[in-house]
Amino acid sequence: MRIEANEYLFRKKLYLTSYQYTATIKAPVTQKQIACASAAPMDYNSVWVIDSPDPNDRFEMQGEIVKANAPVLIRHVQTSVFLGSDNVVKYKNEFGTEYEVHCHNHSTNYKTQNLEMEYQGRLTSDVPSKYQEDKNVFVI
Repeated sequence: MRIEANEYLFRKKLYLTSYQYTATIKAPVTQKQIACASAAPMDYNSVWVIDSPDPNDRFEMQGEIVKANAPVLIRHVQTSVFLGSDNVVKYKNEFGTEYEVHCHNHSTNYKTQNLEMEYQGRLTSDVPSKYQEDKNVFVI
């Protein structure tokens, strides 16, 4: 899908676009993969996919109808990186105070030793690799 901006914002149609992260192409404040509005609709950089936040349902939910007000993840097709924003980094412009939108897979730094847990019998191969045993929650 392509995400289009309000037609009254600019004299041309603008589409949400992201480009591969390089040393010169990056978000200005957070230095992550840039997400911006572009007037090039036929570019593959403006194609996005809606994914389920639950990694167990992600494959089964592809192509299904998305309910209104349901939590979703928006993934850039070309780079497979999710759209995100930090609510810590604020900057002011002519529209007021805004947060920077960028592409980055936000996840926790918690990494389990899955092979050791499997050896001890606390984790099996059918449990996702980012399963936190202590909290019994899935981390995306």
